[in-house]
Amino acid sequence: MNRRLLVMLAVLSAAGFASCPGAIPPAVAGGSCEVADGGATDGTATCEVSTQALLQCQSGTYAVLSDCRGDGGCAISNGTVTCDTSANSLGSHCADEGFARCAPDNAQLIMACDGGVLGAVFTCTSRSRCGYTDAGGVTCL
Repeated sequence: MNRRLLVMLAVLSAAGFASCPGAIPPAVAGGSCEVADGGATDGTATCEVSTQALLQCQSGTYAVLSDCRGDGGCAISNGTVTCDTSANSLGSHCADEGFARCAPDNAQLIMACDGGVLGAVFTCTSRSRCGYTDAGGVTCL
């Protein structure tokens, strides 16, 4: 067989598998996390198909738990879901309520997770910048 045909067969096989009854549909925010065998368990986490969001099954629907805008995005490896939040900015979804961080695009802005969204908490003066303490806290340096 030539190379083009092998690629075509692989694409057709993948398309056929994705439409099989009981197959798990790609995870998207607002999409169903129910599958033919009874559904995903509430609280189950996965990556959005775009790899830019960490999703959680909540009452049969995927909800965004956290944006994953860092270079590592959202990834699943050996059953563990990871989310790179290093590039998340104001308005990003967040899962760690109260967690504070420096804004990646504003050296003076301190943000914190409040109600599942990163919001501005404090702006350092023009002579200081946001930074991290040895204990892992956030402060103006």
